[in-house]
Amino acid sequence: MILTRLFRLVVTNFFDDFCQIELAPLSNGAWQTAELVLSLLGWRVSMGDEKRKPFSKRFEILGAIVTLPSPGGTTIEVTSKESRLLQLKQQVDLYAAGHTYGRTTQLACQLLHKFGGQGPSVTVTPELVHVVSEALSLLMEAKPRLVQSWSECPPVLLFTDGAVEDSLQSVTHGAVLVDPWKQRSFFMGDHIPGDFVKLWTRSGKKQVIAQAEIFPVVIAKSTWNQILEGRSILWFLDNESARMSLVRNFSPILDSFFLAECAYGRFGPIQELVQQSAIEKQSIGQCLTTPILGVPKLGQVSS
Repeated sequence: MILTRLFRLVVTNFFDDFCQIELAPLSNGAWQTAELVLSLLGWRVSMGDEKRKPFSKRFEILGAIVTLPSPGGTTIEVTSKESRLLQLKQQVDLYAAGHTYGRTTQLACQLLHKFGGQGPSVTVTPELVHVVSEALSLLMEAKPRLVQSWSECPPVLLFTDGAVEDSLQSVTHGAVLVDPWKQRSFFMGDHIPGDFVKLWTRSGKKQVIAQAEIFPVVIAKSTWNQILEGRSILWFLDNESARMSLVRNFSPILDSFFLAECAYGRFGPIQELVQQSAIEKQSIGQCLTTPILGVPKLGQVSS
């Protein structure tokens, strides 16, 4: 706070790591000022070459590597540190080996016991090994995260809604998109295909409004993907369960979780999704294929 408020330095900290950004002509002075202020405050900072690295367009902080854009560029790239990923992989491999061959690697089990959510005593199960391995696999294969620079372009306004009426006889969805920058608006709406409703009610439940609210989000992102790409979006959704599922990209309700994964493109384009999750062994069929999904009624608001 002192560095930013009093000395106008662009600096922040993540735990005990300090990150400072400055224009090249001012970098040396800004660096010396930050160290001097910390020294006057009684803070001891590492002065070794391993920690005290010069300014660079590519730097590391807390296991992540940040690459600033080249001249004229607008995208910051964030990737995981390769050595950190390899370290995690070694721990998971030891964990799996300990489970398979007599649980001899107790240290690895202790390092990973928190993933089991069972306190200090972890129950090693094939499911736990599988979940941790899958999570690591996704982390190893993840593409760099791209952070776009701030744009003066106003955000797209997107309103989505779902409705369940007449004791599940009418389950509908719709959306309205307003693009104030390009002065255009679109709308769509339709009945949600019956196979989805059958899937959501297969266990006898009658409340499917959360799934009906998430469904138009998935359809809107797929239908208007070219308009939404690279734009900031203000998304209006009036169901708290659906909203939190999309914000967290997780829900303990499998149907909501499945739709949230679709919304974030985990299964690829919606038109190419062929089969429901293998976890579900119900014979509902291919619920998200193009023939069943259909095309919602679309329209453009004329000026």
